[in-house]
Amino acid sequence: AKGKWTKVIKVDEEEVINTAANEGNPFFNSRFNVMYFTRCATVPKKTNTCRIYSSKRTGRNFSEPIPVDIAVDSIYSIGQPTLSSDELMIFFSSDMPNGKGGRDLWMATRKRKTDGFGRPINLGDSINTAGDELFPFLRYDTVLYFASNGRVGLGGLDIFKAYFRTDEEGRKYFTQPVNMGVPLNSTSDDFGIVFHPEAEEEGFFASNRQRGRGGDDIYSFIVEPVIFTLEGIVKDESTLQPITGALVEMKVSDGSQHKSNTSERGRYFFNQNQVKPNRNFELTVSKEGYFTTTGSISTIGMESSKDLVLDFILQPIPRKPIILPEILYDLSKWDLKPQYQDSLQGLITILEKNPNLIIELAAHTDARDTEEHNDTLSQKRAQSVVDYLVRRGIDPDRLVAKGYGERVPRVITRDITKAGYTFKAGTRLTESFIDSLPNREVKEAAHQLNRRTEFTIIGTNFKPKPKPQGQQVAPKIEIVTTTPKNSVTYTLSAKKNRMLIPASIDTYSLEFLYEPSTRYISISMDAALDLLKQNIISKNDFHGNPEEIISEGQIKRGAVLTLPSLRIGKKIIYDIDVMVEPKQDEKLILNNEVLLRFGAFTINEETREIIFE
Repeated sequence: AKGKWTKVIKVDEEEVINTAANEGNPFFNSRFNVMYFTRCATVPKKTNTCRIYSSKRTGRNFSEPIPVDIAVDSIYSIGQPTLSSDELMIFFSSDMPNGKGGRDLWMATRKRKTDGFGRPINLGDSINTAGDELFPFLRYDTVLYFASNGRVGLGGLDIFKAYFRTDEEGRKYFTQPVNMGVPLNSTSDDFGIVFHPEAEEEGFFASNRQRGRGGDDIYSFIVEPVIFTLEGIVKDESTLQPITGALVEMKVSDGSQHKSNTSERGRYFFNQNQVKPNRNFELTVSKEGYFTTTGSISTIGMESSKDLVLDFILQPIPRKPIILPEILYDLSKWDLKPQYQDSLQGLITILEKNPNLIIELAAHTDARDTEEHNDTLSQKRAQSVVDYLVRRGIDPDRLVAKGYGERVPRVITRDITKAGYTFKAGTRLTESFIDSLPNREVKEAAHQLNRRTEFTIIGTNFKPKPKPQGQQVAPKIEIVTTTPKNSVTYTLSAKKNRMLIPASIDTYSLEFLYEPSTRYISISMDAALDLLKQNIISKNDFHGNPEEIISEGQIKRGAVLTLPSLRIGKKIIYDIDVMVEPKQDEKLILNNEVLLRFGAFTINEETREIIFE
């Protein structure tokens, strides 16, 4: 019946375990198939000692016990064994010399379960006293329970516990023992505590306290369960925003493993069945596009329930700017030089890592020779680059190739020094400009700068189309026979009939509202948060202390940030300061001052185009 014990029976009927000697203090390994116990001889008129034995269990039967091989002289008593879960570490009580008092606790180790244990080590002053330390019990490999009459307590033998830990240099040590207090301890002797292997918060101990049934009685106890949970928030170090879908992996010191994915608010959670008492926890947090990070936490030594918190900050892997290489050619040549094949390898890598990009290849010549010759030459130059990219596995549908001949002189975007002359940023290499240069060598350098193939990102939404296996059709090379205009088509807003102009900030596409005379240029909070989440901007792009400006899903109204770039059509400008406006409907509002940074322009209201010179 529930709550009642069955009749007591012997461990074995064959008396393999029980003999004329005294047997006691059994300890079973974690698989319950090996029993370690103490056997004390009782030979009359002899000095009798105790030894530790082991016996293998098969069903209800036990094998013939054999002495556990411990490097201890047989004239000393050793007993009351407890072992680590891997059975490579044993603790016991002994009266060996060089101890601290009467009977001390000792520890010995071995490399394999088939090996004998080495010479024992006294547990030292942290555990042992001038009195007796007896009946050790190791729990979770991290908590040592034992009885002592050499410490301040309630009675004779009291039950204590100490935590078994490892320092930063890998050395084992015990914390200061703690008296288990009442009701486990009493004014009498209390000792021999063990825990139920399955009901973790239940166990037994012996005591000769008053109102017992004999000398030493066995008592049971139930410890109020200690409940732990673990949660935290994973944030982006650069943007301070929560990261959705990060993988949090937890390895527990008992060998178990658990996983959790962060929610939309960046939260992960492990429940009480995963976060158990007296365990160490190692956590690893990973997310594509971020450096993996780790952390640890422990419930060892915690005696009351607690909701643990461990937050993580992930550092984004730096987004390498998409630097588009230039290809230069010898006069009247279209073959790729080896050094520019290396440049194209960089472009191939970019295209492979960003499979949504669409690239325009624009081939140009200098102004020497006839237009017809230069048109053919630019077409061949574009074709040589396209052929190379397609051979290297780039989908031809991602390539828009155009030959411009001599019609589009190069505009220098950064200072370039060639032949001892510095071509300043903003310079257009027209025939009249080249004719004005100081000498033939500098003029030839300018002509070479005009002979190029340029690469421009014109789309970020490529989706591959199914093709017959093995079929790759190179794109047709378009010859542009008129000077191309740099223009974009705008739409009109529904509310106030104002201009909405397509643009992009890095790979983030949007339409901005053109307000020619507005004093402030501004960005909506939603757009700014999108840029943060896509790592196009970071906390460092905000003016002031980002900790005071950025919070979860919020940016302080009026905060100023610097956009790294803004592209309209083929034009691009850098470092645009904008103010965050939370209540703004439009993603971005720009004035005439900013638009003029792209160069002079005209507006064709009939075709709804903005045309840049």
